[in-house]
Formats: sequence, structure tokens, C-alpha cells
Amino acid sequence: MRKQIENNNINSVEGKSVQLLKLLIRKEPLTSVEIQKIIYGKLNYLAFNKLCNRFKDSIHDVLLMDNSIRTSGYSKRNTLLFDLRKKVIQADIIQLRGINEDVLSIYNSIITKSALFEFYDILIQALNSKLRFVSSFGKKCD
Repeated sequence: MRKQIENNNINSVEGKSVQLLKLLIRKEPLTSVEIQKIIYGKLNYLAFNKLCNRFKDSIHDVLLMDNSIRTSGYSKRNTLLFDLRKKVIQADIIQLRGINEDVLSIYNSIITKSALFEFYDILIQALNSKLRFVSSFGKKCD
């Protein structure tokens, strides 16, 4: 591995996403052609487009993190709204992965909070997900 690091330039040691970020935050703007030549040493549109899409997805993931939502200055109501939407998605993913132990209690919590704060779209989504879960697994509905 040491030989590989010595043979390649130092930029290849850090991830290409990190390289892209560093190039984007520079004071002097670069064209996409220049960025491709710096990162890949040549033009590689296919790899560059994939890198840009992964980079954009990473940015979206960071924006959805709890810390980002709580410290961005949103109102308490909007923070709760974002949190409930995330919990619906999390519960759906947990259910699809077959981890069914806590799913019903998560849906119940979402239903209670969304009804209390009148987030009816989330309430309907959580009720539908709970109904689908209960009918699929024959769980007793609370």
C-alpha cells in the first residue's frame, strides 16, 4: 500500500469527494473540465458525474442529520415536523429490513405526536404504514 501511495499523487490518498469539496470552496472558480483534470488527471465525464451525484447525496444526508435540523434555527414546530417525517421513513426502512420488534411502537409514537400537533399528512402516512405492518404480520393493533 505504501508503494501505491508513493506512486500516486497525494490527492488520490484523500477521497475524491474530499478533493471535489476542496476544489469547490476555493476562492477562484474552476470549470468542470479543470476539476476533472485535477481529480482524474484526464477528462472522465462518466466518473465525474457519478462523483457529483454521490457528493450531492452526501450533502442531502448531512442536511437530514438530527444535529443539522436542531441547530439550523427552525421553529420548534418545523423541527418536530422534520423529526416525525424522518421517523416515518426510519420505521418503514426498519420494517422492510425485517426488524419488527419496535416498529409498532414507533408508528404509535408518530401517530400520537402528529395528531397532537395536527400534522395530518404524516398522521395518514403513519396510519397507512401501521395498517400495512399489522396486516402483513398479524400483529395486534393498539
